[in-house]
Amino acid sequence: MTDPTIFKTMKHKQQRGVVSILMALLLPLLLGFGAFAIDLPNLLSIRAQMQTAADAAAMAGARYLGEGGTTNWSAAIAQAQSVLGSNRVAGQTLTEATIQVGYWDTTNAHTGLQLLPMTPAKTDIPAIQVSIAKSTGQNSGEVKTLFANFLGIASMPVSVSAVSARAGAATMGSNVLFPLAIPKCMYDNYWNSSTSPIGPKTDPSTKSVYVFQIGSNIYAGCNINGTKFPAGAWAAATSGDTSSSNLLNLVSSRLSQSLRIGDQIFVNSGNYGQNLYTAVNSCSAAATPSNQTCRYVNVAIFDNTSTTGYNKITGFACMEILSASGGSSKAIVASMSTKCTTAPSSGIGPSYGVTTPPKLFL
Repeated sequence: MTDPTIFKTMKHKQQRGVVSILMALLLPLLLGFGAFAIDLPNLLSIRAQMQTAADAAAMAGARYLGEGGTTNWSAAIAQAQSVLGSNRVAGQTLTEATIQVGYWDTTNAHTGLQLLPMTPAKTDIPAIQVSIAKSTGQNSGEVKTLFANFLGIASMPVSVSAVSARAGAATMGSNVLFPLAIPKCMYDNYWNSSTSPIGPKTDPSTKSVYVFQIGSNIYAGCNINGTKFPAGAWAAATSGDTSSSNLLNLVSSRLSQSLRIGDQIFVNSGNYGQNLYTAVNSCSAAATPSNQTCRYVNVAIFDNTSTTGYNKITGFACMEILSASGGSSKAIVASMSTKCTTAPSSGIGPSYGVTTPPKLFL
């Protein structure tokens, strides 16, 4: 008679053999799940840290691409490199990156950063690109894996890029705009969008930028289809705000409304009292340095619809107010400028000397 324990032993051995075969077959699958559950999140976390570092470096560098009307390429690169060194990824300091400067097409007609040297178009703005990689020979090498290593993938490269620039503003914040507006035809005639950096044209007779008299009864700014537009006019968000007393308050407090391209602004080129021009002169370039609170101001540009009344805003510009005079020849003497400080603003608009804070484009 056969001993039943023999069959039990054989059965157990067969079961162990099946389990071993199953484990051998399932091991790659289990390692794959491990790689997906452990290695992939770690890879994504490191990539996110690298992207944050690239964004911060690019934003820091872009600060020097238009501040005060100057595009300082070398300072932008140096600042981006400095900020890069203050970031850590996976506990290690970043030491290497590819930093490039050039122009970014705001219409996306060109793909990627357009490297120097090049001649920028009207829609191109100065930009900086920071590219970071963890790869062979860069930033301590590729990202090491744990479970994927058993599948023959010991490490994986990771790379990121960021592009930052300062664009012309499409929206200006509240308490920013000075109560003056300039017709677009003035910028069509006296602003040079083809230079790098862009800026006001130079008067050949003086070898300096053109100077205009805003509010003057005898100075015509530009002529559109037979309509003579002034070089500029008093302006506010509503017609009710263009009284002499309200404009006097707005000289110091600025327009309380946030305005954007496409909004309506009321312009009035009419005659105002002496006190308004005296107030402007007292804060212009003619004042003592400590009182020059309206020397460089942000103003709206309006379409060439009417010399008095509501007009559509087409952009925002920087003006330098040199002086203002009253009497029989009331006028604000001013010129186009790029030296306004960065004000609360956003969006992408035409560049007339006003730029937004640095923003990311990639």
